[in-house]
Amino acid sequence: MKYITIIGGQKKWYKAVTDDLNLELIHDGGEHPKRILGKLKRSKAIFLVLTATSHNATYMCVEYAKELGIPCFKLKGCKSQLRELILQLDH
Repeated sequence: MKYITIIGGQKKWYKAVTDDLNLELIHDGGEHPKRILGKLKRSKAIFLVLTATSHNATYMCVEYAKELGIPCFKLKGCKSQLRELILQLDH
C-alpha cells in the first residue's frame, strides 16, 4: 500500500481522492502534527493545505520531509489539484 500525508483541512475532503487512487491517507488537521511524524516516513509525498495549517505545523512537517527526502507540496484545498499532483508523482 502506498501512503500520502495531508496536513490541514478535514480528512473527509480528501478521502475520496485517495480511495480512488488506491492510496492510504495519513492526515492531521494541522493542530497536532507531532502525532503523525512517525508515520511520515511511509509517505510518498506530503501535502500542506496552506489555508488550514498553522505556521508551526507547516515548518515542522517541511523540515521533517526534507530530512527524509519526501517531496512536499502546497495545496490550495482543492480535490482536483490534489489528484493532479498525485498523478504527477507517478510519472
